[in-house]
Amino acid sequence: MIRWFAKNHVAANILMAAILLFGGYTAYFQLPVEIEPTVSFPQIRIKVPLRGGSPKDVEQKVILPIEQALNSLTGVESIESSADRNSGSVIVYVEKTTDIDKLKANIESSLDRITTFPSEAEKAKIYIPNTAYMFEVISVAIYGNLSDAELLLAATKARDDLTSIDGISKVVI
Repeated sequence: MIRWFAKNHVAANILMAAILLFGGYTAYFQLPVEIEPTVSFPQIRIKVPLRGGSPKDVEQKVILPIEQALNSLTGVESIESSADRNSGSVIVYVEKTTDIDKLKANIESSLDRITTFPSEAEKAKIYIPNTAYMFEVISVAIYGNLSDAELLLAATKARDDLTSIDGISKVVI
């Protein structure tokens, strides 16, 4: 076959052009493109703000009850906690075979059953970290001589208009 293409250089060039055109068509029209693909981490983060709390108060009143509530859950590889001034955070590392969304729901229900949180503690923020919100591609500012409610309404309309455009998957206000 190589000998035939060496003698018929026109056929070899046509084949090369066809391969390049087919590759270009496939790359441009068939392959999905993401500038920054989303990467999820096998962990669940819990953050609980405690207004006016010292690190010791946060540990005693927030972190320890959370750790006790999480000890009975299955699918947890390890737990890492830290108490800072005015807030406490807990990182739950998830085993590889565990459904992370189901474990998150179990964690939410376990934390809802804790009744010993002080009144100064805000509701726990529970989330699965991923890179989707780490980098923004573009920022849009909406401003004007409007009230906060009217600006929020305008931002919501802009978000809805932007997400209706093909190629825009996520807009955060």
